[in-house]
Amino acid sequence: MHLEATGADSSPLANTGTLRGSIPAAGTIGSGQSFSGVDWIELQESQPLLRNTGGATLSAWVVLDPRSLGATRGVIEIAVGSSGSRTTISRAALEVDFNGRAACAVRRDDADTVANRAFALALPPADFVHLALRVRYSDGMVDMFANGVPSGVLATTPEVVSGVTSDTDSRNAAIGSNDMGTAAFFVGTLDEVRIENVARSDAWIELSYLSQQTGSSVVQFGPLERR
Repeated sequence: MHLEATGADSSPLANTGTLRGSIPAAGTIGSGQSFSGVDWIELQESQPLLRNTGGATLSAWVVLDPRSLGATRGVIEIAVGSSGSRTTISRAALEVDFNGRAACAVRRDDADTVANRAFALALPPADFVHLALRVRYSDGMVDMFANGVPSGVLATTPEVVSGVTSDTDSRNAAIGSNDMGTAAFFVGTLDEVRIENVARSDAWIELSYLSQQTGSSVVQFGPLERR
């Protein structure tokens, strides 16, 4: 989602979001959305987000307002399919914790315990940072990337129950808050939000960071050689 003036989804899934009070702001590519701590973007209910998959990658460009400190703030949160009822317990959530650190909440299935983790990375206020959460449900590994670089040492110990996610649609999902849009409201700016049903490689995440910048060049050509 480019988060221009609307919550339109540019993927084939067409899971267009509904703006719940956020407003346009300067982004990394065109405009993003500014959140004031009471608003969010509601994604369509009962969508196959992270359904029956062994991996996931959630990413976004994030500008953290200092007012976000002191509480956990949702960036992207996707609920599991709780037998048709809405839930605030995430299948995968990219968050910022009360100290301004990149964080996550992950679980594979409704019955699993949620794995909450805060990473050593503290987001600088007022600067865009590209955050990418990678979850390998297949082996239980969870990693965070900032500007294309792993935040700390890559995971070597499983943090979630391994396997694949439940074969159910995500009951609810949101950008800029918890899954239900009832708490954990973000304060700052978000842009270029991505939700992928695959655990991307280190190189893929780095390339995503490099390519999502105005005027960026990830392929360079030298002068023409003549013989």
